[in-house]
This record gives sequence, structure tokens and C-alpha cells, in this order.
Amino acid sequence: MSSRVDLGDPIRLPTEGGEVAIVAHGGLPMSAFDAEGRFVDVNEAWVALFGWTRAEALGMSVADVSGEPSVTLSAIAAAQLRGGMRIAIRLHRRKDGSTFAAEHTTAIIRSGARSYLYTIIRELEDERRAELARRRSDASFRALIETMPDGVVVHRHGTIVYVNPRARAMLGYDSLDEIVGRHALELIHPDDRAAVIERVRVMLTVGGTAPPVEERFLRKDGTSVTVEVAAMPTEFAEEPAVLAIVRDLSARKAMEASLVTADRLASLGRLAAAVAHEINNPLAYVMGNLQVLSRELARAGDRVPEELRASFAQRIAIAEDGAARVRDIVRDVKTLSLVEGAPEPVELHRVLDVCVNMAEHEIRHRARLVKRYGPAARVLASEARLGQVFLNLLVNAAQAIPEGNVDGNEIVVETSRPSPEEVVVCVHDTGSGVPDAIVDRIFDPFFTTKARGKGSGLGLAISRDVVASLGGTISVEPRGDGARGTTFCARLPTSERMPSFALTPAPRPVGPTRPPILLVDDEPRLARVLEAQLEGDYDVTIAHSGRQAIELLGRFAAFSAIVCDVLMPDLTGGDVFEWLRTHHPGLERRVIFMTGGTLSAAARATLDASEGRILAKPFGVDELRRAIEGVRTQAATR
Repeated sequence: MSSRVDLGDPIRLPTEGGEVAIVAHGGLPMSAFDAEGRFVDVNEAWVALFGWTRAEALGMSVADVSGEPSVTLSAIAAAQLRGGMRIAIRLHRRKDGSTFAAEHTTAIIRSGARSYLYTIIRELEDERRAELARRRSDASFRALIETMPDGVVVHRHGTIVYVNPRARAMLGYDSLDEIVGRHALELIHPDDRAAVIERVRVMLTVGGTAPPVEERFLRKDGTSVTVEVAAMPTEFAEEPAVLAIVRDLSARKAMEASLVTADRLASLGRLAAAVAHEINNPLAYVMGNLQVLSRELARAGDRVPEELRASFAQRIAIAEDGAARVRDIVRDVKTLSLVEGAPEPVELHRVLDVCVNMAEHEIRHRARLVKRYGPAARVLASEARLGQVFLNLLVNAAQAIPEGNVDGNEIVVETSRPSPEEVVVCVHDTGSGVPDAIVDRIFDPFFTTKARGKGSGLGLAISRDVVASLGGTISVEPRGDGARGTTFCARLPTSERMPSFALTPAPRPVGPTRPPILLVDDEPRLARVLEAQLEGDYDVTIAHSGRQAIELLGRFAAFSAIVCDVLMPDLTGGDVFEWLRTHHPGLERRVIFMTGGTLSAAARATLDASEGRILAKPFGVDELRRAIEGVRTQAATR
């Protein structure tokens, strides 16, 4: 007589030999599934718990009955790797869509090459379910603050109990152990501690959140960082605590400082442009008077003793040289005055020369400057913006070289034209160089290798953007052959467009009749000097305002040339130009503009319409004569 053993509520697994393995665990719900998570069998207790029939279950996978499918599938993979038993708490889903928490034990059973996983499930009571929810909430909270882009500091009764990775990095700590257990006030700058204590007291007394304020935190190395802090009461590890959200303001402060600097530079640029204009007018008549004096001295001949004439000539030449230097300085200031004009064909080497002159005070005590210019090239750009790029590269090169060894260092400015469509400008230096580890970051905003307070980290970023806006690229180039220092190269497209008008010299007119010239300038002394320079060759009429010029032109419109200042108090040179275009069409082509300052967009538009007939103050008498004869020659050929 055989006896029957009651296995309770079993599950059955096929084996390699065709037999069936029976696994049971009393009356608890059980399921078996393969390595991919597909059900092989479930028992009746499982059916009662989940609501699916056994037939339905055999067409499903464990992910279909899980309240967290991705976690469940990961757990299956982990269980197979471990090859052992695991007890865990998971969320499950019934057929009606409801979820429940259950503790389950998973193990592997093998039969030859086959292996299956089976799970024994115990549904949790309400208390255990609440515990699971709390634990999951804590885990979610921890995962959230661990990945926050802002710093999080939690302290209880002033003692730090948690700091997230972002806050540790912000403050320079490598591990949590270095900071947990310290008093929170140790992180605060001493000057800000009293205010922090009062804010926390009010928050804990009144309740609610302490609004964001700026504070200074101390880094591990003792330096301070300005942050924005908001604080609120919370529970951490089931006990009351204070949670502070800390945002690093370094980037914002640097941006604000750069914007303030940019605004100041723009203001200085406008002031420099205005000062340049005011300097150019008196400088023009100083240079003009020197030229007239030189001419008169030559005409005096034997009436002035030779020794005295030579002494006067030498002094006049020295004065002319000094005035020319002032003129060149003013032109350089105008070019880099940061008053940005419309893009136009710019002579590249002239802009480089201006930048070299401006950077000379940074370079002269550090290195020799070498210029290796290739073929001339024009670039369609704003002189101010292009000059900003090259001046920044030159100053950076100089600051990378310590003072005191001029003969042992050099800065080389080199240009080349690989093709008619491209020009390359390289600035080489023999300075400290750029480490390979940071080459990829050198153009990032706010990244700088200079000491704190010595640079904003925006110069190269702005230079890159300016060059990109011109259709070019800028990069750090390897120097090769073990050479010291750094090389920056800017590649720019060239512009083959040339000005539509060129001043051409012409022979002086012969005959008793002198060509009539109208000279328009609100500066009487400059007008008289120009008249003296032209006397004997032209019949000069002077108008001291734009309105007076229009009145004269209304009575007599046969002037061979009209030399007109751009900026005047009543009517501008542009107004005179437009009046001529309306009332005497064609006569506007005889206008030659004089300008001593940086121009507005409207003034530039007028000058563009004048086909390039522009004299930049101060100018020499020969330049003025060539301009007049160029206009007369052009008028004669029309």
C-alpha cells in the first residue's frame, strides 16, 4: 500500500529527461519563470492573489505583473548572476490594475543545461506596506538631492548630517566624511554668521521657508564663494532638520562684472570717440599752420638769415613730427573706441599695426615684437571688433611672459594667404604655454588660467564669437619641435571688394581763372588754415555752417568742389549732401567730406553714398589737393 504525500499548492517545472520537478511551499503563492522572465507555471494561490488564470499567466512575463517593471527585470538579471537566493520587497500589479507590496524570495533551480527561477510571495500587512512606502520615499528623496544641480546641505541643531555631491564639489571636499559632523557655521564666512543665525531662528520660530539671500561660504582651502541660499525646515532620517539649497553665484557674478565692464568700456569708447573728434579739429589747424609756416619760410628766401631759417625749419619739422604722432594716436583710439560700425572692407595689416601700437606698453618689458606680414588682404568687418580680437591675443601673449627678459622672448605677429579667399593671422609667443589638459576648454566662457582677479575668462570666448560672426575660425595651434609658448591662429575670409572711388593726382590747372571751391566747416581757425593752404591755386569761399552753405549754393552752384565737415551744429554734412541731391542733382558728386570722429549709422550711410570721398582729420595739404583734383577730374569725364 502506497502513501500519498501532500505537497500543498505546488508548481511544476519540466526537466531535461522529460520528467516534471515539483516545487511547493505550503499554501503560499508561487511562480516559476525562465531567464527572460516568461512564466512557466503558477500555483492556485498565485492565481487567487493576482487575479489572472493559470492559462493567462503562461502567456505573460513577470514584467506584466510588476508595479515597477524595469526594477523587476534588473533584479532577475542580478539573481541569475548571483546564482543564489534573494529576499526583497517589490510592488506588484493585479489584473484589476491595483498594486500591492509583497516580500518575495527568489531562487534558481537547475536541471542539466536548463535553469528556472521560482519566487515565493508573501503579501505585506499595512504596517509593512507603510514602511516600504517610507523607505521608497526616502530613497527617492536621496536620489533627487544627490543629482540636483544646486548644492544641498542638511543640518540638525547646527550639526551637518548630509551634503550632496554638488555642494561638496562647490566647497572643495572630496568625501562626505570630511564635512558631516562639523558645525554648519564653519561653512559660513565669519562676517555673515550673525545674519545666518538670526535667519534660522526666525524660520524655526515662525515657520515657513527662509527666502533666498546672498551669503559667503568658505571652501576647504579657506577661500570664499558667494552663494544664494534658501532654507526650510524638513525631516531627515525621521528627525527634524534644516535643509539649505545653495546655488553658486560665481558665474553670474562674473557675468554681471563683465557686463558692467562692457558698459564702462562702451562709455569710454563713446568718450574716446568724442575726445578724438575734439582733438582732431585743433590738431588739423595746428598741422595746417605748420605747413603754411614752412611754405612761407621757404618763400622768404634770403630775407631770413640762413642760420635762423635752418633753426626755424628744424623746429617746425619737430613740431610737425609731434603733431603727426598725436594724429596717429587719435586714429588708433578711434579705431578701438568700441563704437562698432557696419562691416566694411578693412585693411588687415593696418588694424594689426594699430593693435600692436596699443599693446606696446604690455609687450616692451617682456619680449621683442616681430612682424612677419604676408600679402596684403582686406576683411569685411568692423575695425573695432576685429581690433578687439587681435588686441586681446597680443595682451594675452604678453601676459604669458614674465617681465625682465626681453631679449630671451618674442611675440610674433604673422599673416599669410593660403588662398585668395582666406587670410590667416597667427600670434606666437614664447610664454608659459597652454597645458594639453585644458586646451579643449580654453575658449569656454569664464575659463581662465590667470590668477583670481586678473581675468574674467571672457576674452577668448568673445574673440571666438567675433571671428565666427565674420565667417572665420580661431584655434590654438601646436608650435611643434618642442618650441615654447602658444600660438593662436585666426582664419578669416577675405573681401576683394574695393572702394568705388580712388583719389588720383592731377596736374594743377593752368590759366588766369582759379577753380572755385566751397569750404564748409564750423571751426573758423581750421577754415582759415585750409584757405591759406589752397590760396594761389583755388578761389576759396568759406561757409561756417551747413545752413550758410545751402544759402551760398542756392545763389551759386558752379563750385568745382565742395569740402564739407560731417558734424556741424545746425545742419550736418549729410543734410547739405541730401539738399544738393534734391535741388542740384549731380552736384553732390563734387562733395568731399571731412571727419574727425567716429560716425553714427546715418552719417556712415551718407558717406557710403558719397562714393568714398572722405578726408580723416587731420590731413595734409597734398592729400586735400589730391581729393579736390580727383573730384574735378571725375566731373570733367562725366
